[in-house]
Amino acid sequence: MPYQFSSPSITESSKRTGRPPVEITPQQARSEAIRLLPSLTPQCWDVMELLAATGAAMAIQIQAVRERTLHKYARLRIVDRLPVPAETVREQCAIYGLTDAGRIYTLGPVGLELAKMRGLTPSTGHMAYPLSRVMHDVILTEILLRISRHAAGRGWSVTWIGTAEAALFTPDRSREVLEPDALLRLTKDGEERLFALEYHNEDKRSRAERKVDQYEAVCAVNAALWMEQWETAAFPTLLAVFRHDIVGKGYVDKLSGMQPQVRYYGKLLSGVLQGNLDQWLNLSTRKKENIFP
Repeated sequence: MPYQFSSPSITESSKRTGRPPVEITPQQARSEAIRLLPSLTPQCWDVMELLAATGAAMAIQIQAVRERTLHKYARLRIVDRLPVPAETVREQCAIYGLTDAGRIYTLGPVGLELAKMRGLTPSTGHMAYPLSRVMHDVILTEILLRISRHAAGRGWSVTWIGTAEAALFTPDRSREVLEPDALLRLTKDGEERLFALEYHNEDKRSRAERKVDQYEAVCAVNAALWMEQWETAAFPTLLAVFRHDIVGKGYVDKLSGMQPQVRYYGKLLSGVLQGNLDQWLNLSTRKKENIFP
């Protein structure tokens, strides 16, 4: 089940220090999820759907939820707060160019069970990841928020489909064919636009070149697969966001001389964070275009 983006946001600061959560067994988590299920509010489901889609988010990124409410969800193990000092998170955010920072949350064991009951396919493992890996998903969340707000301001309804749910598999589910970081489904006045989002944190071009090969192969050979699993008649446009110019050059050079079946657009992360979302570089033609009219 995708996450339906909505634009209001309310947050408040907290000076509490995160502590590692107490371990509970899968059986205990499921029993607690069953107990809580009848009393969950739409707001709680909204938080779980967002974290299921993105894997991790800072409190300030979670829409229309005060941090004291997140503390309540943490006590219930619906969410877990990473035991990372706030200053460390601020330092990490500054590296990426984010001026706002806060505690990082992911789904807790009870939240994971509830998400599965809801039919969600959540991303997992964030409490065991190093902070650098978690920050990839925090930045991905920020990119999704920035693009979604921009599109919503132009009248588009926006739905997120997270990494785990967006992954394409062979019909027997034995092999993964393609895994975008996320899908964005935009609708307005009967029109639909589907975007595959790829966030590149690396400073080399090889992954960009592989992504072109993967997307072209899937588009050409696996039409029945993506049409059914992504519920679309048109292959999504790829949006590549990258921290370093070399990644964009990897896309441009790979696409040079090709007649790609997929449309590729790119933008530096700094441009996204500065709000420059009207114009994206067409990585095939090397011309800037407005993709959210």
